[in-house]
Amino acid sequence: MKYVFRKRSLAIAASALDAVGYALLRRPSQTVPADVRTVLIVRLDHLGDIVLALGLPKAVKESFRKSRVIFLTSSWGAPLLENNPFVDETLVYDPPWFAGARYRRSPFSPGFAGIVRRIRERRVDVALAPRGDLRENAALFLAGARQRIGYGITGGGFFLTRELVWREGAHETEHLTAVLGELGIRSGYPPPRVYFSEEENRVFAAKARGEWGLAEGRDVGFHAEAGTPAKNWPIENRRRFFELFRERFPGRRLVLVGPRPSAGEDTAPAGTMDLRGRTALRELAWLASRLAAFVGPDSGPAHLASACGTPAVFLYSGTNEFARWRPLAENARVLRRPEVPCVPCHLDRCVVSGHPCLALIRAEEVLAALEEAGVR
Repeated sequence: MKYVFRKRSLAIAASALDAVGYALLRRPSQTVPADVRTVLIVRLDHLGDIVLALGLPKAVKESFRKSRVIFLTSSWGAPLLENNPFVDETLVYDPPWFAGARYRRSPFSPGFAGIVRRIRERRVDVALAPRGDLRENAALFLAGARQRIGYGITGGGFFLTRELVWREGAHETEHLTAVLGELGIRSGYPPPRVYFSEEENRVFAAKARGEWGLAEGRDVGFHAEAGTPAKNWPIENRRRFFELFRERFPGRRLVLVGPRPSAGEDTAPAGTMDLRGRTALRELAWLASRLAAFVGPDSGPAHLASACGTPAVFLYSGTNEFARWRPLAENARVLRRPEVPCVPCHLDRCVVSGHPCLALIRAEEVLAALEEAGVR
């Protein structure tokens, strides 16, 4: 059994729990029933991870055309599923282990017992849980899903009917396609997509022309602050980039997106359009699809822009394992410093003076990457 905990004590606890669980509850692996009526896809975690899973409903629906596809996600990810023609229902649950400083828990989110009850009411035939979370696996077991397919990397693999082997160092999309493979879907990784209604396109376009003053196909998006400080490009680097951008691309404008600015970032640089804290998630997705390019850290907005077909320049910190989370889109360009000895650190805040993994990414490199992406 492979666990992904960084703390050895948690791995020991998971191992002890699994030893008991496999002895008491483990059932022989079953074949997927031929009469699949309801498929549940579970993705409750970070925004970028939810983006990666947006193509799963289409793959499932095309293989099981008569099935009902339900997507269980968080309130911060649910807007990305709106108007998706391959999703019949979206269930929302904000797990308390993710909701907190980074994500605000919805007051309408049910508790753990409540979401178990709602899943049970749907009479799920097949549940896909690619994250490998003990609590998610337990919820699917308690809800009585007939087939539960996923991983046990934080323990609780015994709650599944089909536990897959976690491939260390594999890209996250490979874990997703392996789960689909257990359903007989061999078409490879289904690319993510956000769907907009005609009414949304009309409303967003009017807002872009009026309130935002967007120059469609000309403006360049810039996301300054990710959910964790360890992923943020240092302020000094940003200021240098803003200055050089005006000189290099006088006919273009930077559009600042993301949360409201923190202390020290209150004033938008001259010549930029400041939309920080002013766009809902679907508005941000629509906006990203109309930009000439996008610059940002390894975070949800950059992955969302790339998924919308916009050339994206990723400023990668040493926080995560690059091999697992690197962008796969052809229009993505990555700037990173893998030679920094503390990479990967898996920390929310950098503890090394100067934050070298990001400070060493120079503004001039970002400008060059934008030019490679076609920005002139």
